Amino acid sequence: MLSRKLNKLRIINDNYPEYLSLNDANKLRERLPLINKKIWFEVTCNQYDDGLNYEHNDHSVQADRRHTNGYNDSFRNLRIKHVSRAD
Repeated sequence: MLSRKLNKLRIINDNYPEYLSLNDANKLRERLPLINKKIWFEVTCNQYDDGLNYEHNDHSVQADRRHTNGYNDSFRNLRIKHVSRAD
């Protein structure tokens, strides 16, 4: 799925934020930390109303409200980011 140099991907889809099902989001957050890459993946995902915040295999997994111009907006993002990533 992620090969060669691709290790950072951000998909923002404000027009259709429900395109990612809960099942698909769960698969991403369970499997991406296990592919042995120091990835940074972020996607619009409104499936986790209570949010997420944990580490799995040296990857931070978070789902929280986006911050736009200093304000929380109505969309949530799912982020899976290796702990070494600062960029």
